[in-house]
Amino acid sequence: MNRNKTIKVSVPVDKDYLPFLLSHINTAATFFGVKQKSVGEIELACEEALVNIIEHGEHFDEKDSLEIECMPSEKGMEIIIHERGIPFNPQNASKYTPPKTLEEMMTQGLGLFLMQQFMDSVVYNNLGPEGLEIRLIKNWESDEQKLCHAASMIDDNELSVAAQDIDNIKA
Repeated sequence: MNRNKTIKVSVPVDKDYLPFLLSHINTAATFFGVKQKSVGEIELACEEALVNIIEHGEHFDEKDSLEIECMPSEKGMEIIIHERGIPFNPQNASKYTPPKTLEEMMTQGLGLFLMQQFMDSVVYNNLGPEGLEIRLIKNWESDEQKLCHAASMIDDNELSVAAQDIDNIKA
């Protein structure tokens, strides 16, 4: 099976779809061979992005939708979240500063901070009237994970042909 494909889903902008979207992202990451620790980090970062879109986005049309594309890349996995509302500008968001004590704790800006901590790259693309695109990229952590990913990219038919070739060489 060739796992070098983009997996897409589109749903209305509604918090009731959040568990479905997170399950979709989790399943795609697992399918692409991402280690479980990284799957959890990807899911948390995407949850923060989706909650920000759903709760803080400007959606005036009930037909507005969220589109999510999950795809493997040579260095890891990329998730693209596209919304069609008025784009959120992360430059206008409060900067999160980790507190020194519990009394200082605030949550404003925490979601963006977590996204940046758990992902290797978070890029916001303002598409004007077409909305906003958020690109979240997670790179492989180790050579072991790279090998796991490479093995998952081999088509099952290619694998059986390679096995036959090895048997022919032995004979």
